[in-house]
Amino acid sequence: MAKYIAQRGYCSRRRAEELISLGQVQVNGVTASINLPVNPETDVVIVCGESLKLQAPVYILLNKPPGVVCSCKRGREEFPIVLDIVKVPQRIFPVGRLDSDSRGLLLLTNDGELAYSLTHPSQESEKEYIVKLNKPLTPDDEQLLTAGISLYNATCRFYRLEKLSEREYRVELKQGLKRQIRLMIRSIGKEVVDLQRVRVGNLKLGDLPEGKWRHLTEVEIKSLKERKRK
Repeated sequence: MAKYIAQRGYCSRRRAEELISLGQVQVNGVTASINLPVNPETDVVIVCGESLKLQAPVYILLNKPPGVVCSCKRGREEFPIVLDIVKVPQRIFPVGRLDSDSRGLLLLTNDGELAYSLTHPSQESEKEYIVKLNKPLTPDDEQLLTAGISLYNATCRFYRLEKLSEREYRVELKQGLKRQIRLMIRSIGKEVVDLQRVRVGNLKLGDLPEGKWRHLTEVEIKSLKERKRK
């Protein structure tokens, strides 16, 4: 059921599982379960009161500015959300997270299956960031960050750490934990003052201006889908 909802572009597969568990999905008027089979030809599926229809897939790359929240719904605070910037007729959602203080590459899509494959812990893509700190790292700091730090009951580390200038570094992650870079840097007594994501897998930010977005090219879409099949 969750896979069917994701394939229809309503939301990610993970979010679909949450909606099913909350009783927000009905099939032919009956509350659905996770393993309920669906016949697309005859069954009527309602999600959060909305009839589910197949959408054409959309893939968008946004250069998210700082101060913009990676959400499709506005919270209690009046912070701008990504859908204030990216306005398309299709229902889209961000793939993964990029905290409001950070900026850079964010993928948005209505392809729930692709989003699931890109964010699942067993398949998460490499992510590359340019990180500016309030103080330079010492050799001991660098060794600790690349060897691993305990965070969220897991060992978190930088898979690549390259010094670009006195306080600026290129960082590569293979995990995608909440505010991972900021918390790792804070654990060694320093602070992140600017964080920009520039790459996810083979998808690069390039020279796209901050606050602007574009549709992915056919080559980029093919690359993401080929990775999904691995």
